[in-house]
Amino acid sequence: MSLIDKYKFEHRGGYGCSNSDYDLCRTSCCGAYCVHDNELLDLYLDPADLTKKIEFINPAASCPFCGSQKWKLEDVMSLTEVPADWKWAAYER
Repeated sequence: MSLIDKYKFEHRGGYGCSNSDYDLCRTSCCGAYCVHDNELLDLYLDPADLTKKIEFINPAASCPFCGSQKWKLEDVMSLTEVPADWKWAAYER
């Protein structure tokens, strides 16, 4: 289950569709955090400015944070792992 609250995320400026589901992810190369919209394939890069996003259609592209060619997105599955700057979007449990 996603840690990101769809209502909070979209209310703050995330733009999804009715089927959008948002996952908090960490990059395997540099450990940067982002939110992935699994339906529209957008990758939100900045928790303070949700207009900073890219289309994540080609996962073979370089990391948008550090430029590494060898990387992948790893789902963050625990609320204790949510970084402070993304906590506003997480479900409260």
